[in-house]
Amino acid sequence: MLIGAVLFGAAAYCLLVALAPPPFHSRAVKSGLPFIRSSTADQPPAPPAEVALLHGVLRRLTARMGVRARGISAQDLVEAGIDPESLTPAEVTTLKLLAAAAAAAAALVLSSVLPGLLLLIPAAAWVAFVAPSIYISRRRSRRRAVILGELPDVVGLLRAFTNAQVPLEQALHLVSRQLADADPDNLLAAELRLALGDYGLGETIEISLGRMADRLGVEEVRTLVTGISQGKRLGAGMEMILRDQELLVRMAQRNRASASASQISTRLMGVLVGVYLPEFVILVMVPLFWGVMLRAFG
Repeated sequence: MLIGAVLFGAAAYCLLVALAPPPFHSRAVKSGLPFIRSSTADQPPAPPAEVALLHGVLRRLTARMGVRARGISAQDLVEAGIDPESLTPAEVTTLKLLAAAAAAAAALVLSSVLPGLLLLIPAAAWVAFVAPSIYISRRRSRRRAVILGELPDVVGLLRAFTNAQVPLEQALHLVSRQLADADPDNLLAAELRLALGDYGLGETIEISLGRMADRLGVEEVRTLVTGISQGKRLGAGMEMILRDQELLVRMAQRNRASASASQISTRLMGVLVGVYLPEFVILVMVPLFWGVMLRAFG
């Protein structure tokens, strides 16, 4: 047993050494756009060394296995708030395969203690395989709900600034700054700042906002951006366009609130039925039926 454990540890160490990323001094020097991105003052903080090591192992394992993306696209990761350059769809697929293999191995090991778990190996592997996809899907849904909740305030502030004869570009800057100061975790304010960054690098405001809408993947944001782009292209009044857009997003928000309220009332009714119906049957219907049976056949 001791020799087997030593050999297993040595094999695991050799595998990690083979898959680990090269040291920093031996990596190729970045140039061009990656170098510019890495040298900006507002770059995100570097991940911990352990996370970077695990990600390097995952990337090398994906490259050696030749795994391709299955079921997860780069757009899905972007809409979930995950940078597809940091975690590619192929790496997500590799992570799903590793999770399935680990779950199957764990169930196989535990089956020596509980033999019934041997039948659950396929189910455990399948649950572990689909777990990353479920996580990404739920993260997309939560992010979309947050953006839909922030959108009416953004449109209302934009309308207020444009009514005060503030240009659209400056209004977007003021709105994103105010929302970011009030709530540093405001997602829509952060996306507006990214769009304004593209605009500052030479893109038109229409293209910058269109890229923002593509990143978010929210239909209401895409409708707002389309209306603003058409208004600037046709020279229409931005006040009227933003007024109509605010009316639309407020109505959509009210409809979503009404739908959520109806679902809550339905669930509450189900809870009440599940709690009180058994007591009603046990305390009222059973004695009543028993009394009727006694009178009829007693």
